[in-house]
Amino acid sequence: MSAGWFDSIEEADAYFQKKYGAGDWKGLDLTTQKTPLLETAFNWIGWSNLFSIPPEPTAEQKVILQKAQAEMAWFLYKNNEDMEPRMALRTQGVFEAGIVKEKYSKHDPTLPIPPIVLNILQDFRKVGATATGTYFAAVDIE
Repeated sequence: MSAGWFDSIEEADAYFQKKYGAGDWKGLDLTTQKTPLLETAFNWIGWSNLFSIPPEPTAEQKVILQKAQAEMAWFLYKNNEDMEPRMALRTQGVFEAGIVKEKYSKHDPTLPIPPIVLNILQDFRKVGATATGTYFAAVDIE
């Protein structure tokens, strides 16, 4: 069974066997955890609008994309419980939560992508894309 850029869950398992601190991955359920995490990671990377990813990546590109997908899946596994309520608040137009003393950007509609994934995918970054959205700049052409 494939999941995103992984041809099989076993490929993802092999990645996590080498990742320090990822021992929990081994015990995750294939159907209810591993596959959905990998699929969600694949989708979030694609939906983030930060990257230009070829529809049919080369073998070398695929290895990089698999690493990014695995790291994104791990990030979702470890942080989703905290992220979902914050994303829901932003969606509802709440940009400051006084009780927890948190402020959310009004101008950042992007999905949260962890720095390790941004770094892994640096060669796929769209021109002008930043972790806080896309910027536009005018320059003089001589």
